[in-house]
Amino acid sequence: MNKSNFLSFFIPRRGYFITPITIGICIVIFILMTLSGAHIINSDTQILLNWGANFKPLTLDGEYWRLFTSFFLHIGIIHLLFNMYALFYIGSILEPLIGRKHFTIAFLLTGLLGSVVSLWWNDLVVSAGASGAIFGLYGVYIALITTNLVTKQVRKKLLGSMAFFVGFNLLYGMQAGIDNAAHIGGLLSGTILGFTFYPFLAKPYNNSRNDIIFYGVVSLLLALSYFTVTNSDNGIKYYDQIMSKFGEYEEKAMAVYELPENSTDEFFLEKIEKDGLPNWFLAQETLTAIDSLENLPKVLKERVDLLEIYTGLRIKIFELIKLSIINETKEYNDEIAFHNKKINLLVQKIQGNNIADSLINEEYKIPSN
Repeated sequence: MNKSNFLSFFIPRRGYFITPITIGICIVIFILMTLSGAHIINSDTQILLNWGANFKPLTLDGEYWRLFTSFFLHIGIIHLLFNMYALFYIGSILEPLIGRKHFTIAFLLTGLLGSVVSLWWNDLVVSAGASGAIFGLYGVYIALITTNLVTKQVRKKLLGSMAFFVGFNLLYGMQAGIDNAAHIGGLLSGTILGFTFYPFLAKPYNNSRNDIIFYGVVSLLLALSYFTVTNSDNGIKYYDQIMSKFGEYEEKAMAVYELPENSTDEFFLEKIEKDGLPNWFLAQETLTAIDSLENLPKVLKERVDLLEIYTGLRIKIFELIKLSIINETKEYNDEIAFHNKKINLLVQKIQGNNIADSLINEEYKIPSN
């Protein structure tokens, strides 16, 4: 391939106008992301979020623009190149067939539906990439070639190649880390939209009626998107808010350990009774509030379960310290050390380390005399 042929991929022209512009936008954004610190192979999650990736807690918290910006972002150079080739391939076929206006609407609308389905299906997935919209364009083309616009012989050949591409990529998308929900959302909405383009191609003389059908379907898909987004449960948002309160109570309770070394036992006891234990009980109540949240991801529920054990142990330790001061005894020191050891294991498990449940659930045994 010579230089002029390669550059022709990026030059808008009649019948191939929106496709190269879209490819160019995606490439420019990727370059800017890389210059801002994104890794060229696998971009950091935070950078993707900064640039507008789709993430349920943020999107449902009012940042709805992420539903659109996310499909102009790409996670790495391989992700970008694969998507841009797929976009060029389908764009060079479909755009001259349905025209730039309909092609633009198809790209944006199916990309939006892909983002919406991703939002509805995923809880903690950071989604980025044009593949939802690209699957949508393939869906449009598949719908068109199932009609009598093409002969049966040609239809069979085209459907075979399209089905192979879509099937392969959907199977590939079942791997961890790939947002197949966006693919499926784009594909289904594209297929529905594709049938509305058929009247324009089969009966172009009746465009008034065709427009009513087309924009009616577009309106329905937009209404479906709005309904899905506005009725999606953002339990993670409330989880974050509650966990923020938990952190505040924990910090106040743990401040007891920051008292000056020369503090008297009476002052230490006063702080435990007025600041330590009350804040641990409040922290315990916040975790109970999280238990009432519906549709919380399993990983977060498991984290809350561990934090409930953690908080219970903290309360137990503070109560033992209180008894030690009141009774002026050291007999609880071994039990306090045992619970502190379990707390350290719990913290490691919460951070993702592989700690056996048997160690977490081990009970303290009073030493025999």
